[in-house]
Amino acid sequence: MQIELLTKGDLDDLKDKIICEIKEFLKIKETSSDWLKSSEVKEIMNCSDGTLQKIRNSGKLPFKKINGTIYYKKGDVDNLFSNFFN
Repeated sequence: MQIELLTKGDLDDLKDKIICEIKEFLKIKETSSDWLKSSEVKEIMNCSDGTLQKIRNSGKLPFKKINGTIYYKKGDVDNLFSNFFN
């Protein structure tokens, strides 16, 4: 059986690689996400909770509810926002 020793430098290199990969993963996930949470939609549309709920209830903005969190497709939000100003 061969024994390999790890140095502090080896562990630091591994840590740096893992952190780099995590950052890259989060960056990709952030830019490729097709879904927005209510807080993001409210910020985009500059509206309140109540206004967003009225839009949802009227059927103008489709949504999915997963584990109590409401998600909206980016495209649907963009379309609603564009139609609002046309």
